[in-house]
Amino acid sequence: MKKHVLAALGLSLCLLLSACGATAAPGDGEISGTGTHSGLFASTEDAGALAPDGDFVVESEAASTAPDPGTPNAPAPAAGTLTAGEWNDCAAFDEWLALLEQPYWRGIGERWRLEALHRVTARVTDETGAPCAGVPVELLGGGETLYAACTDETGTAYLYYNVDGAEQTVPERVRAGDVEANVTDGAAELTLPVRAEAPSKLDLMFMVDATGSMGDELAYIKEELADVVSRVEEATGCAVRTSVNFYRDTQDEYIVRYFDFKTVEQSLQDIAPQTAEGGGDYPEAVHTALDNAVNGHVWDEDAVKLCFLVLDAPPHDEADVKAQLRTLLPEAAAQGIRVIPVVSSGADGTTEYLCRTFALLTGGTYVFLTDDSGVGGEHLEPTVGAYTVEPLNDCLVRIIQRYCGRQTAVSAYVPDGQG
Repeated sequence: MKKHVLAALGLSLCLLLSACGATAAPGDGEISGTGTHSGLFASTEDAGALAPDGDFVVESEAASTAPDPGTPNAPAPAAGTLTAGEWNDCAAFDEWLALLEQPYWRGIGERWRLEALHRVTARVTDETGAPCAGVPVELLGGGETLYAACTDETGTAYLYYNVDGAEQTVPERVRAGDVEANVTDGAAELTLPVRAEAPSKLDLMFMVDATGSMGDELAYIKEELADVVSRVEEATGCAVRTSVNFYRDTQDEYIVRYFDFKTVEQSLQDIAPQTAEGGGDYPEAVHTALDNAVNGHVWDEDAVKLCFLVLDAPPHDEADVKAQLRTLLPEAAAQGIRVIPVVSSGADGTTEYLCRTFALLTGGTYVFLTDDSGVGGEHLEPTVGAYTVEPLNDCLVRIIQRYCGRQTAVSAYVPDGQG
């Protein structure tokens, strides 16, 4: 991992800010940290520490396979550089369950007491059979609500129980409004006396790890996000609000620097001045970032709600953090906020497990950067099936379009000189 502090802005964003004459404020709000880190690692002993599951060694320095964007004469980072893949465990749930039969993966879930193992799939349509999107659905059992979620563009809501690994009441029925249906073989179907309508509004959030270990990719990620944010209105046909936020850790200058939902043009200004610093150990304040994403913003109740969580490290392995995650993820699902992790270089198996679980529990999908771009350190090869390598910006736009009910084809990555 690097300990860069990025000072250079992407060329296109510099031109944008110069043209607008904008002066970037630290944020619409901040959750303050203690600010005591003097560098990426407090000591060489910390630099060699093992991650909680022992399968990844944190290093204080690592050779980059791409030019440092802060180096004189280095090419400016550009959108379309980073490469990524997507794997949707919601759609491939049987493969996920098979993976969790392996002791290593099941052990992570048991240690964190956070499991997406038991699920009821509810499908909601109107009287013509058209899928109803954005409908709140509850899973009922033993006289109480076990889980709540909102339907996606296909009219599907994923409802979980026994998330903490403890025994719970067996699910019995599913309810949407005044309509109920029995659960049979882990599924339920409901027909509502309403007319299904395509989504017309989108709330798009990015929550980005801005600690020192993200230094090798943050300059590029900023350009990718700026490109995605600038494309979503035309790509989706929706009225779009965007919110771009950054987080670090408890001992840094700030824990979360957050920006309210606003116009695309305003969010581009929020992205530009951000840099990567701090983060004195491997885990980061992921739980605080998620809390801010779910509870620190005013989401539009009628919008498609997507939260891209860009990170390279897990939350802290602490009892209170784990308990908060078990509360936050069902809260996000109940509000229809879909968490879509984007995992960067340096991630370990625990990070993969947790991020895929975040996506499952909120009806999101899993995105991971790949080594194909040559930017950043080594990227963890995910334990998934076959996938297509894509330019990251195209991948994110495609996913956003899909959740807005507009299906598009995958744009496969073509290395320079091979197109």
